[in-house]
Amino acid sequence: MKTKKLSDLALGEEGVVCDVQAEPEVADQWLELGLGLGEIVSMEGRSPFGDPIVVGLMNYRLSLRKRDAEKILLRDVQTKSMGRE
Repeated sequence: MKTKKLSDLALGEEGVVCDVQAEPEVADQWLELGLGLGEIVSMEGRSPFGDPIVVGLMNYRLSLRKRDAEKILLRDVQTKSMGRE
């Protein structure tokens, strides 16, 4: 499974949280904000100098430092086929 850092998403790109490589206290804070395993996040914007970034999740936006976003790993969003081709 190929992963990428949350900080590396392009504008409008989405990913699914598959790993959080932060201290337990920080990971717990992010979990309370909705950044848990399996959550879909999207890149909503960046400040003019690239830090902080704004991500969308659970119908709201969250601002994160780039160095923090580098600790959140994502996998591609898998779409389910509806049997239509």
